[in-house]
Amino acid sequence: MTPLAYDQVVAIPDLKFTKGDMHSLLAQQSEAVANEVREIPPDLVLATPIEDLADALYEKLRVEAIVLHHDRRTSSGAKDLTLALDSWAGGQVKVDGTRVEVLVPFEGDAILFEVRPSTFTHNPPRFALRNGAVVAAFEGRAPLDKEQAKAAIDDLLRQIEQHLTWQRNDIVPWNERMRRDLPQQVQARRAKVLQDRDLDAFLDVPVVGRTERSPSFAVDPPKRPMPVVTTQSHNAPGFAPEPAISEDGFAAILSEIESVTTAVQRLPKSFATMPEESLRDVLLVVLNNRFGPASGETFSRAGKTDIFIPWGGDQRAVFIAECKWWKGPAAFRRAIDQLLGYTAWRDSRVALVVFVREGSPSDIGEKSAAELGAHPLFKRLAQVGGRSSFTFASRDDERREIHLALVLVPVLV
Repeated sequence: MTPLAYDQVVAIPDLKFTKGDMHSLLAQQSEAVANEVREIPPDLVLATPIEDLADALYEKLRVEAIVLHHDRRTSSGAKDLTLALDSWAGGQVKVDGTRVEVLVPFEGDAILFEVRPSTFTHNPPRFALRNGAVVAAFEGRAPLDKEQAKAAIDDLLRQIEQHLTWQRNDIVPWNERMRRDLPQQVQARRAKVLQDRDLDAFLDVPVVGRTERSPSFAVDPPKRPMPVVTTQSHNAPGFAPEPAISEDGFAAILSEIESVTTAVQRLPKSFATMPEESLRDVLLVVLNNRFGPASGETFSRAGKTDIFIPWGGDQRAVFIAECKWWKGPAAFRRAIDQLLGYTAWRDSRVALVVFVREGSPSDIGEKSAAELGAHPLFKRLAQVGGRSSFTFASRDDERREIHLALVLVPVLV
């Protein structure tokens, strides 16, 4: 038999990770994000919570890095193959061969297999794609060396994983930056819509502070910005202006509520025997003393244990607080449902003030936060003035949001 130049050949499919670079792809995707934000319909950007829009845009525009599912890989089995090999005498000779394939399913955008990551080699892997799977193949003259075939396929998959890891090192930070920046971009879009209509984003309605402090109950908190009731206002059809407490105003109210802790620590025995409605009345004095007008009440009663700021004669309130003694998770869940049961404005703010007279306040705080996060209407956790604020969807309209702050007041005798 005429001697052959070689007796093993490896299939040569397409060279991957070479037809584009990751920097250019992510730059194009950044422009796509900007275009999507610009094209949010005016009524939608005004009527929908910013974080909801940011979440939707993120899910639509994030770059989905490729993940190989090695635990689900399969083989099509050994297949007969006829190889044409070059001979020393010139020309080719046909010999029996065998091809083996390992198919590894993947998730992610298949176009990324063509994109060179910022870290790369000058000898990228070659492989094919078939029906949502990477095809790692080896073929050669029969009989195949099983160990050689396995080693070659494993090495090919290792090279692919290395390139995918380099890609993820580019993609993950970009996705994180995109999600972090989206709320500001959506907010800018909202501001532009309002500017185009010659309107301000908010019509300020201040809650005026007293010029003199009432001596009836003084806790001497530091001065804070006055809470401001604001109403989103514009003349677009499909969107009616609604009142809302600003974030700074919400933070100022919470600070004043938390100041009661000082008085509680001084007179724990006096507070420990108070029913919930009496605790509510104490907070009413503190809040109206700090933020109320010269006459009348800014903060009013509703029911037995509620505090609220009414607005314009409407049954809905722009701020609601509920005062409760801690009586376990089940009672706490009922208190959450009670607060969320009120008819809400588009951007209502509420506080759940929990007085604790036994047990560890830190443990109770963790249990309370867990119950809030597990509620079916819970949407996200945010920070307001350095405090955690739990955002919930309204029962009546998921575009309406209720921002709930948890305030724990230990009353330990």
